[in-house]
Amino acid sequence: MSLIAWPTTSANSYYSNADADIYFTDRLNSTDWTGATEVVQDAALVTMTTMIDREVYQGAKEVSTQPLQFPRS
Repeated sequence: MSLIAWPTTSANSYYSNADADIYFTDRLNSTDWTGATEVVQDAALVTMTTMIDREVYQGAKEVSTQPLQFPRS
């Protein structure tokens, strides 16, 4: 499965690979990210999104048909 970053109707990740690259630019101990292939990075982002979306949150999805738990209202 390829990475599809939010905000699209079929998103499976909250962040794009480019957004994650920016995030990790100024972080300590980011060599696991910067040293990984794009395929591994994409898998990490999809896994992170899955882990976040498994939690139980208050409120409701902003749009009932959105694929991810956020944004919420």
